Amino acid sequence: MGIINKTKDFEHYVRTAWPDGPGKKREFKYIRKYYDVFSSNKEYVVDDQSWDDLSMDEVYKLIDRTYSSAGESMLYNMLRTPLANKEELNKRLNLIKSIKNDEANRIKIQGQLFDLSKDRNAQVISFISNDLEVEEHKRILFTFLGRVLPIIFILLSFFNIAFIIFFVVNLVINGVISSMERKRLIEKQPMEAIAYVGHMIKAGKKILKLDCRILDEYRDDIEKSIDILKKEQRSFRSVSRNEGIDALNLLNLARDAFKEAFGQTTFDVEIAYYKVARRYKDYQEPIKILYEKLGEVDALIAIASYLDSIEEEVTIPKFIDETSFKIVEGIHPLVEKAVGNSINIDKKGIVITGTNMSGKSTFLRMLGINIIFAQSFNFAIAKEYEAPFFNLVSSISPEDDVSNGKSYYLAEAEALLRIIKELEKERPVFCLIDEIFRGTNPVERIAASEEILRYIQRRNSISLVATHDRELTNLLEESHDFYYFSENVSEKTGLSFDYKLKRGILKKGNAIKLLKYVGYPKEITDMAELRVKEYE
Repeated sequence: MGIINKTKDFEHYVRTAWPDGPGKKREFKYIRKYYDVFSSNKEYVVDDQSWDDLSMDEVYKLIDRTYSSAGESMLYNMLRTPLANKEELNKRLNLIKSIKNDEANRIKIQGQLFDLSKDRNAQVISFISNDLEVEEHKRILFTFLGRVLPIIFILLSFFNIAFIIFFVVNLVINGVISSMERKRLIEKQPMEAIAYVGHMIKAGKKILKLDCRILDEYRDDIEKSIDILKKEQRSFRSVSRNEGIDALNLLNLARDAFKEAFGQTTFDVEIAYYKVARRYKDYQEPIKILYEKLGEVDALIAIASYLDSIEEEVTIPKFIDETSFKIVEGIHPLVEKAVGNSINIDKKGIVITGTNMSGKSTFLRMLGINIIFAQSFNFAIAKEYEAPFFNLVSSISPEDDVSNGKSYYLAEAEALLRIIKELEKERPVFCLIDEIFRGTNPVERIAASEEILRYIQRRNSISLVATHDRELTNLLEESHDFYYFSENVSEKTGLSFDYKLKRGILKKGNAIKLLKYVGYPKEITDMAELRVKEYE
């Protein structure tokens, strides 16, 4: 992003970047840390398997236009913890609409979020979730060495000039000790978190001065948190490092270098850190709330930016009490020039057949992503969306784990067991399954798949399974409805897909045609076709 200091420069940058957002590097191990610490143990979340199945890291990158670490974390958390409350979702959508309609205030808020900068290694999360080394004796020691002893030497120098030497030696020793202590704190303690809190207080104060509807939902919580934290604001500010320095301003560079050097001789940062640390338990909750609220504002601005950038039709979901599902012309956000698909599911489960590469897995992912969007931000990329609040669970791409001696089949079995356990909860389950039990032999695969799908169907759920097993479709005729994807294969022009969902069961595959297309010997493909006829 570069260094941006002047208001006009930043306003121009934001106007130019909207609606695409800032280009940046993302480190998910830090972005997800808030979720891992505070939300992953909630009853209803998008678990790791489902998140990976739906390629949600890539979806996150697409919609993330945040300017702060708090915004990154809270956007991620919102997607991982969908809501089940119409009123809360309406509030979020109204805020998103307000953001889109109030460009002037939105840019001012983004300016403060930009100044908030990065919380490297998610240290704020460590600060508000872990115990700290209080070490009150060090605060007392550093106060004596850096504040009391130099004054004593200066006073004594009026009686004996030799004490000036002791004063200088004291400053040098202090500087060395300070360097060692700061290095230790940075490595072992979330010292930079305290600096980030200082930035949050400053940003929060400036944002509160703005008169805009965007902040109405958050104003009270931000004010209350700052009121508690401002008691130690000087300490938070002392720990803060100089950021955003104009490299062309040599006077500023010299001034800041002098302040840094003098601060080391007086242990300014260390004393401030230990002052905060001795009462850190009083500050953890207000810091958490301030982090959340500033982050949520940033996240909602990002969603407003995303919605402003897409050409596809977006609808407000209709949430109902019945366990059914309807989507009209639903779009997968990651697919360029995506084909819209519709489905209306009531009493029965859904079995989807189709040839390779025809769109089965993409369709399943499209449904899951739109459910997350609907329950996180009150919109779906579709013409219509109607459903209850679902507990979304999937088994699309489980992987074998050689390091733990886990086979592909075992990974599948564990992934499907997750779905079965989720059926015990109150909220209806929306489950997506791709190629059920592909990792085992045909006889046991069909038998186990049939019983699992019947079991799921008898519970409070909506289930969709994509499969190549025609035997399975015969066994599930009474309890499931059938859809398929298909294509045309020409030996001259290759594959041609329409990616449209159709009612019914696909009778023939394209595997041998694909072998012909990529250049397999005719002897193999001709004999394979004969074998198919024999088996049928």
